[in-house]
Amino acid sequence: MPYSALGNKLEVDAGLLIPLGNVWLLPRALYRENLLDATPSLEPGIDGVDLFPGLSPRNRDRDPFAVLDNRQALAGEFFITYDPTPASFFYAWDSDRKEDAGFACSIGGNFTRYETDTDASLFFYQAGNTNAPFGSGMPAEDVWLAKGRFVFNPNLDLKIIANVEVGKQQASGNPDGDSPQFVSVATDFIMHKKHYISAYAKKDAWGPLDWYRQFNITFPYQFMLDYSVLIDNFLSKTNSSRLGFRSLLRTLDENSPTNEGVSALNDYEFQSGFYFSYEF
Repeated sequence: MPYSALGNKLEVDAGLLIPLGNVWLLPRALYRENLLDATPSLEPGIDGVDLFPGLSPRNRDRDPFAVLDNRQALAGEFFITYDPTPASFFYAWDSDRKEDAGFACSIGGNFTRYETDTDASLFFYQAGNTNAPFGSGMPAEDVWLAKGRFVFNPNLDLKIIANVEVGKQQASGNPDGDSPQFVSVATDFIMHKKHYISAYAKKDAWGPLDWYRQFNITFPYQFMLDYSVLIDNFLSKTNSSRLGFRSLLRTLDENSPTNEGVSALNDYEFQSGFYFSYEF
């Protein structure tokens, strides 16, 4: 759901939790409108003897009423969750470690209609050491996302977690280019509670960091394979020191940074290396 912590809005949010034995149904809906609308981007001009100075979209540094992810929206969502072991809550923050059902899953999706444009988002302009606005805001558009999370525990020494996403989403800053329609499949294999094998395959998706979405930088294909072993408390890979190896392959096109690292254009990028992380 397109929740926002920003103000300048009137919002109504409703939802139900319908338990049917081991199955939960979770429908939700949201409607939001702005107290002050976004300012359109209009070029300056001259009409006879009249000078029109033009309009620029607000940016967050200058105006607390900027319309960004708090934009007018109409959204609906529906999820089905199957969890036969409620003692290990499927939506707990550490569910990847604690979920002990032989099989548990959540499948659903949401649809959001953005009927109005936004103001310009900010990005860090390194040469000027300042936050600068993009040239315009994000346009009105309909977006959607379907996703599923699946957990398998075939025996005490093996856990398999799979996450699947398919959708069409907008960038968070740069209005240039089309909104990508992407597919993402990610898996984790946990063996003997200390060996982790992680992998993902993505098509037409943003890169792994926030700024890829901010600047709408996508890759035709991305593949990652990672193996790590926990070397201390064996609780989880986020709380334990670990030693690992990771390889990343991604192909490049006109929406990708084709000249990263070298002066010539590239068709693909490959990274591989060992890593060690120490938690204390």
